[in-house]
Amino acid sequence: MARSVPEISTIAIELDEAGTEVSYDLCMTTVHDSAEALRGYQAHPAHLELAAWLVPRLADRAVVDYRR
Repeated sequence: MARSVPEISTIAIELDEAGTEVSYDLCMTTVHDSAEALRGYQAHPAHLELAAWLVPRLADRAVVDYRR
């Protein structure tokens, strides 16, 4: 997706290693140059296509948006 979505500066996907009851299975972190780039990523057709496939398969999710 990083090659398809220019608004992504970096992307990392990591799998949980602890396997506890409070753990999520995976963590996807994306970095964007600005709030506008984040909004562009959220509206990008490649992101929407992945979300349409992924969301029905999720038991739960958490989102954290922050600025450095």
